[in-house]
Amino acid sequence: MPTVSFRSPRPFAAAVAAVLAALAVGLAAPPPAGAAQPAPGHTGLVPSIPRTNTPRISTGEIWDIEVAGQRVFVAGTFSSLQNTTGNKAVVNQRYLASFNWSTGLVDTSFRPRIGGGQVTAVEASPDGTKLFVAGSFDTVNGVASTRSPRSAR
Repeated sequence: MPTVSFRSPRPFAAAVAAVLAALAVGLAAPPPAGAAQPAPGHTGLVPSIPRTNTPRISTGEIWDIEVAGQRVFVAGTFSSLQNTTGNKAVVNQRYLASFNWSTGLVDTSFRPRIGGGQVTAVEASPDGTKLFVAGSFDTVNGVASTRSPRSAR
């Protein structure tokens, strides 16, 4: 009967581990001293003068914000908004609203009726022509919602 000898895989495994460790150290090495760091593309985290013309929401919370062009869409548990400039009348609008980025005025032409729950997320399509919303609601503008609700802008 032929004789079979087995060699321990340990020397091979140790060599592979050493090579992998050397590669990992080489990949994780810091950049050379004096290397230029990329510029962040902004000069600060917040403006030096905060905006004072955004609508006031005094009931409920905002859970999500989406900016599409000059419009800002807010989703949350709120039931009304109020302009802080111009006409300061309270606008009764539940769960989903819009205001103008430049003026801060509530967009009273955007009045979706959300029924059976609230909106927790809002997202605009890449081309800005559609608005997608998510939440625990049953209807949008009186129409039963589906698994992929969409609101016409």
